[in-house]
Amino acid sequence: KWGRKWTTNQVIREQKRKDIQDVLRKQGIGAGSKIMIGSYQKAVGEVMQKLSKDDWDEADWLAEVWNTTKAPPDVQAELAEKKGRDYCRAFAKEMWQKCGAHVVMMVAWKDGNGGPMATIHDFNDTLNDGKLFPDGLVIEKHWLNYARDIFGVNNEGQGDDTDREDGPPRKKISRGRKRPEITLPVLDDGTAQLPNVLEMRAQEKKDLLRTFLTHHYCLVSGQSKATVPWLSITENPQLYFADQYFPEKIPFKEPTKLTYGQVTEILHFWRQRQKHTPHDIFRFKKWKDFNGIMCDPV
Repeated sequence: KWGRKWTTNQVIREQKRKDIQDVLRKQGIGAGSKIMIGSYQKAVGEVMQKLSKDDWDEADWLAEVWNTTKAPPDVQAELAEKKGRDYCRAFAKEMWQKCGAHVVMMVAWKDGNGGPMATIHDFNDTLNDGKLFPDGLVIEKHWLNYARDIFGVNNEGQGDDTDREDGPPRKKISRGRKRPEITLPVLDDGTAQLPNVLEMRAQEKKDLLRTFLTHHYCLVSGQSKATVPWLSITENPQLYFADQYFPEKIPFKEPTKLTYGQVTEILHFWRQRQKHTPHDIFRFKKWKDFNGIMCDPV
């Protein structure tokens, strides 16, 4: 909930997230699976039982520090990705219920890699007879430039053209019940980076999977609007990418035909690769042209 205060337990969960995930992984419990939902608290308890008094004292002290100042940048970035939209929605609802006010929120933050992210949240169409603010797209480019400025991103020579590929990573305007589309952060070599997916809903994860693969297919084909040949890849994925880039036990399918658990496992697999080889998360080795001929990377 927005406005919450950090507790000692919450600090420990943040600091020991990797240990908690290791406990679940050793038990064969995949991230985002139904089993994980019921097993997560037990894993937390197992990790907490191993903590010393000094660990608890430090967590208690950190909770006070985070509440009086702010949490570390990596924690802030993760919360912004996981909870930012929910915080804004809760604030908009409370402003309407208590003050009768309509609000549109412009939000900018740094992601886990220190890059700028920006979005505009508008939930007014969900408030009784409210309607969306019609000029969000008009002000978006100014907000994105502001995000560049406050986070120290060099904007020379870019002017107001926020559609450039070298602009800041951003989320498109969030309108009411619709989930904002994500423009993925991209490294210098064009490798897209995946955000934290722990608390994403099923459709959000499938959209992210589609966006990520489409981005890399556009890279290999040299076409900015290439269409991924899902069926062709499904029939013979080895023609298109090496085995190392995809979980061994999960079949390649068009995202809507994958289960929630399968999508979660694929994204988790890539997130692990991203931690160790951020420039080599996934890549296609071939693409199919309009004549059905398999081509080398452009």
